[in-house]
Amino acid sequence: MNKYIFFTEDRRKIDEVFSGNEILNRMQLLNISLEETYSLADLQKYDFSPVEYIFSTWSMPKLTVKQIKEHFPSLKAVFYAAGTVKYFAKPFFECGVDVFSADYANAISVSEFVTAEILLATKGYFQAQRMYKKRRFIAGRRCAMQHVGNYDAVIGIIGAGKIGCEVINKLRNYNLKILMCDPAISKNQAEIMGCEKVELCDVFSRCDVISSHLPDINETVNILNYDLFSRMKDFSTFINTGRGRQVEERGLIKALSNNNTLCAVLDVTSREPMWFFSRFYTMDNIFISPHIAGSINHEQRRMAEYMLDAYEDYIHGNITKYIVDPKKVDNMT
Repeated sequence: MNKYIFFTEDRRKIDEVFSGNEILNRMQLLNISLEETYSLADLQKYDFSPVEYIFSTWSMPKLTVKQIKEHFPSLKAVFYAAGTVKYFAKPFFECGVDVFSADYANAISVSEFVTAEILLATKGYFQAQRMYKKRRFIAGRRCAMQHVGNYDAVIGIIGAGKIGCEVINKLRNYNLKILMCDPAISKNQAEIMGCEKVELCDVFSRCDVISSHLPDINETVNILNYDLFSRMKDFSTFINTGRGRQVEERGLIKALSNNNTLCAVLDVTSREPMWFFSRFYTMDNIFISPHIAGSINHEQRRMAEYMLDAYEDYIHGNITKYIVDPKKVDNMT
């Protein structure tokens, strides 16, 4: 058994993420091979005691403290080529194992997706294209003309974690006013970021586009409710690429039913896939996509690259990037 393994419940995910000639060539230089891929069922078949490093991505198996101590007594670090690690990381922390995450890499993909949606939303693209498709060209143009466009539009960012901050950085390239709501960010910090710090109700009442990047924690479940959605300005748009649990979906449906100038663009919902009877399928001012804002296809290679960077730094005793702070793991998106 080598000092490293790939560990997954879905071998296809490993093959997707750790792919491409550049990644494979670099792995070869580091003497890392995808042939060393194992699953939870293999714990009873092989001796993993020499393993010091685990590479994984989506479908990383969950292990208990007892399993880690029994099967991986030499383990030093886990390199997770995906986003949040909170569903599996805590037992590793308890065993003194370092955990690295490619959530920075995933944040780049999400922020690019969100920035594109924001710039389209300020021009009324979503509603206008749907009207035009119904052969209502004039109505589509009239709808678009009611939107502010990409000059002096007011954009609200809810949650200034890695993704929220990446979106803010990208929006600096445009003539936009950015309002930000995050209790962990001070007013001075927000100003340094080029934002105005405001309360949640102000985001909904003042912004032309609102983008949610809330952490998926119990305190934020259904925090975005009817009271907030009903405050939205005419012809404004709500975007959610964070987590579906933070949105009170009945409240969103009610607010958008009461005011058909409003728009919601949702890449995530509380249940995926949605129930077949969900009104999200049928409402003209709700636009849905199948959870694709994060890294897909070739974008996934960036996550592998970040974890190979972390691994190389780690084994050479250099300052390591992308290490997860156990105290902050619960607030990962």
